[in-house]
Amino acid sequence: FIVYSIMFLWRLAQSLRRSPNSLLPRSRWALRHAAIVVAIGGSAALAHAAISDKARSARADFYLAEVSPEASGLNAKPSDIMDKVDPRIAHVGKWLMSVGDAVAVASS
Repeated sequence: FIVYSIMFLWRLAQSLRRSPNSLLPRSRWALRHAAIVVAIGGSAALAHAAISDKARSARADFYLAEVSPEASGLNAKPSDIMDKVDPRIAHVGKWLMSVGDAVAVASS
């Protein structure tokens, strides 16, 4: 992000050096669009502030209770699969196994 920001500013400076008046039509367009974005964002912020006051006063009417593995039928045991993975590519193995675990949990 920083590199591209610097590149943008550098190219903008070069463009202004070549023809300083070429920026004015573009800046009017940008200001108009920025005003639209600010108006939409401001109205969304005001709506959120109005709604969030009502949401803060709401109370949850539920509670969380621990369910034993016997009752739920879900058991988890640590695996030794990471010990079997080549240490040079262990970081890739961890990522692949985490994706596989996510699929396995989602399909249960």
